[in-house]
Amino acid sequence: MRKPGWTTWVMIGLAAALAAAAVTAYEAVVSDHAGPRLAAPAPQNYAPPAAPVSVAREPSEPTPHPAIAAVRQPEATGSIAQPGLAAGDRERPPALAAVAPDGPYRLSLRREAGALVLTGFLPDAAARAELAALARERFFQERIVDETRLANGAPPRFLGAARFALDQLSQLASGEAVIAGASLRLRGETLYAQLAEEIEGKVTRKPPAGFTGLAEIRAREAEAGEGQ
Repeated sequence: MRKPGWTTWVMIGLAAALAAAAVTAYEAVVSDHAGPRLAAPAPQNYAPPAAPVSVAREPSEPTPHPAIAAVRQPEATGSIAQPGLAAGDRERPPALAAVAPDGPYRLSLRREAGALVLTGFLPDAAARAELAALARERFFQERIVDETRLANGAPPRFLGAARFALDQLSQLASGEAVIAGASLRLRGETLYAQLAEEIEGKVTRKPPAGFTGLAEIRAREAEAGEGQ
C-alpha cells in the first residue's frame, strides 16, 4: 500500500479545522434561540434574605443652634406675657384717666330740648352701662348724648347718687343735676308748684347717703299766675 503524502495530511487538517468551527457556530446559534439558562435549584434549607422593613419614626424636635441652646428658656407660668413684660407678669387692664387736680370728681346730667346730655366722669364701664339703661327708661322721648369719660377718684356711693339725680331730673321740664365731689345740686323748672316743692324737699332733706343736696326749682304754673 502506498503511504499518504504531505498534501493529504494538509487536507485532513483543514477538514478537521472546518468541522470544529462549524460545531462552535452551531452551538452559539442554539444558545441564542434557547433563551437564558435556568438557575440551579436552591438547596432545601435555603431561605431568601428578608426585605428591608421601613419603620416610621415620629418627627423629632430640631436641634437648636448652639448660640440659641446656650440661652436658658423661661419656665411656663400659665399666662401669656405682653411684649416687653418679664415671664410671669400677667396682662393688666389699661389704667383709667386721672381726674384733674384743680376740681372734684364731677358728673353733669342736663335735660334740654329733645335731649339728655351726660358729661363728666364715671368710675367704670359697668356704671356707664347702668346709668345709660336708666336714662333710656326715664327719658324715652329724648335723645341720649353720652359724653362721659371713665376716670378714677369717684367718691363712695357715687353711682347711687347719680341714679337719684337722674330720677329727680326726669320730673323736671328742663334743668340740670350736677354731682361734684360729695355734693348734689339740682336746678330747673317744673309745670306745677307742688311738684317743685316736693323735689326741693327730697333733694335738700333726704339726699343720697354720704352726700349733701341743694335744689332750686321754679314752677311755670306760679310764674304764669304772677304775670296775670
